[in-house]
Amino acid sequence: MTAKQYSFESIWNVVHSLAVQGSAELYMHTLGPAIEAGPLMAAANPAGQFTVLVPLLSGEGFADQLGGAAIRLERTLVKGKSYASITCVESDLNDVFIIFVRDLVRRLPHSGACAGVVTDHVQHWRELFAQTKLSGLLTLPQAAGLLAELLTLERILSRDHARGLAVWSGPSKSQHDFRVSGHALEVKASLAREGHRTKISSVDQLNEPSNSTLYLSLFKFLLAPEGDSLPKAVRRIKALNVDPLEFELLLLRAGYRAGSEDVYGAYTLSISTEHTFDVTEPAFPRIVPGKFVQAQVPDGVEQISYVIDLAGQLDASLSQPQLDALYMCLAGGTTDA
Repeated sequence: MTAKQYSFESIWNVVHSLAVQGSAELYMHTLGPAIEAGPLMAAANPAGQFTVLVPLLSGEGFADQLGGAAIRLERTLVKGKSYASITCVESDLNDVFIIFVRDLVRRLPHSGACAGVVTDHVQHWRELFAQTKLSGLLTLPQAAGLLAELLTLERILSRDHARGLAVWSGPSKSQHDFRVSGHALEVKASLAREGHRTKISSVDQLNEPSNSTLYLSLFKFLLAPEGDSLPKAVRRIKALNVDPLEFELLLLRAGYRAGSEDVYGAYTLSISTEHTFDVTEPAFPRIVPGKFVQAQVPDGVEQISYVIDLAGQLDASLSQPQLDALYMCLAGGTTDA
């Protein structure tokens, strides 16, 4: 199954448009894929809530109800047939729910019972729904930071024939934004007109992994009416034929929601300067565990964040051929487990 066979968005647009015409009936539409028990169904009600119905085999065990703030799972009967009904309780999370359903469809077995897979999948996604609900929209500085990562990802993928997204480790809150065996890259963004300062969030952020290089890229952006934006960068990366669902999940974990494209499209930015540095050079300013006595952060110190000024490092930044070589290493390397 590929994403081109049908559009989840278009299916729910149809059932939702029928639902809001005034009837209290739950409008349903075949979702596309089928499992042994039958086809999945998409549904919507006049309140704007989206539901996916997963058919159950005769006698298939299933919990009567599993409640939740954003997503509800329960058994339901439709024309005498038993379904696992998964409803997005918060209609403002419908865009996230569509990604959830794509992920569910990919995981459902074509034969045999599916109730256990459905329950596990809902439990797995509960935290992501809750985080998305709480996080809200990305601020302009956050959007600039994500744009810097997407521009870097685009350059790496353009050199990687496999179009592997595992190199982008930033959304998983890893130590560094990009990582393959032997190489790591941290990406920062700044909207300041003057200076080359950037915040380092922890004592480990500029600490190179064992047997690995570590570089830091600093993108300086200016607001510009004809500049780049998150939706533009997302569309370009999708056009590189990456795995669309994997990419959407990474974006969601990075705080980007496709349902807010109108807002993010207004954040138009152009690169004023861009520099990449070898963090392991002796003169590079950084605080790492090796700077402390016995190479350990002192007991009782729970968090260290600091600001570095890279103005004095500009002459030591990578040349374009060196930067191209780094992107090739990140594109051709084996991602660490």
